[in-house]
Amino acid sequence: TDVYAAQHLGPPRWSALAITAFVMSLIGFLGFTAILGIIFAIAGIAVTRGGRRRGMGLAISAIPISLVTGAFGAVVVYGGFTFWHMYKTSEKLVPVLSASSDKSAEGAEAILALGSKSFRADVGKDRLEQWLREVNRKHGNLTKLERDLDVNLITTNSAGNAVLNMRGKFTNGPALMRVTFSSDSLLDPRIDDIDVDGVSPRTPAGDSIKD
Repeated sequence: TDVYAAQHLGPPRWSALAITAFVMSLIGFLGFTAILGIIFAIAGIAVTRGGRRRGMGLAISAIPISLVTGAFGAVVVYGGFTFWHMYKTSEKLVPVLSASSDKSAEGAEAILALGSKSFRADVGKDRLEQWLREVNRKHGNLTKLERDLDVNLITTNSAGNAVLNMRGKFTNGPALMRVTFSSDSLLDPRIDDIDVDGVSPRTPAGDSIKD
């Protein structure tokens, strides 16, 4: 009787858990879907064991796919957060560089607060004040930061640090600004250098901006 029933019942049905796990793994770049993909995959393997349901292959493959797509999504989210942080930090330079020369001391302190450990140690307040006065003398006050369509928005320097390339609108005309970031921690990129028209605070003392 059991043999007769099995012949007429046909093959086992597909496991909804296995199918769901596979679908969740394919869209695992959303983050939470990768976690769901792994959870449903484990459940799918359990219900398909012994041939009770079809789809064990889907459930098993969903685990590595979820790990890959989930990792990809994490990299994208981290990259987006880092870029947003760098851009917002760069915007904080606008009020500093828009101030007059007699505000260079306050401006230097504001930039140092945004700087990396090496930037604060290597540059120092005096050199930063001098650089701010030089920028103000040559370029005037900064009014706005914009995307420079002729230059890649994000590049890397020889040390592998991210560099945000923007066009600074100054009262005396536009100038290319490059803000270099160094990660003191993974989620907190700090300013490691600022370059306006080819000269930065890291320029050796005496190599001032020339008219």
